Amino acid sequence: MTKTWLCFCAWTLFFASVHAAENGEAQNESLIRAAVVFGILRFVDWPEQHAPKDIINLCEYGESEVAEAIRSLNGSRKVGKRKVVVKTLNKTNTTELCHALLIGEESPAIPLQKTPALAFCDNCEQEYRDMTSVVLKRNENLVQFEVNLDHLDQQDIRLSASVIELASKCYSSNPSIKGCSND
Repeated sequence: MTKTWLCFCAWTLFFASVHAAENGEAQNESLIRAAVVFGILRFVDWPEQHAPKDIINLCEYGESEVAEAIRSLNGSRKVGKRKVVVKTLNKTNTTELCHALLIGEESPAIPLQKTPALAFCDNCEQEYRDMTSVVLKRNENLVQFEVNLDHLDQQDIRLSASVIELASKCYSSNPSIKGCSND
């Protein structure tokens, strides 16, 4: 209960800072999106054989403002005790060494292997949204995210229920999951 309460407090402060920065520049929004990614990565359980040890490989595919913001953090790129390393992929790379994947704008077709990588859509094309676990989006002056529970299940990744509750929307084809749209 205490962990959930602390998580709730941290997210409340985070969303308050998002609202306070509503008139900020695009760079501020990118840093806020990066903070959302870091916040989500804190509460991910990867399958044991793919779980990151000391480093989380965050792979970028296409132009991602979040990846640029994370690169600008100069050495303070950590999630808990794990260092976050941003790697740029092209269409010939595979995603098998990625723990998380940022799919950005104008991404060429990428073969997403069944690798347990938490896939984020950062202003990506509509065709990628069904192939990602988390969609980062802007709604009026707030940065929000949506969660695709079916994709999480396909990747064998578990996301804390507290994070799913903070999502602006969640999707699942499983009718027994309450609170999610069954699109």
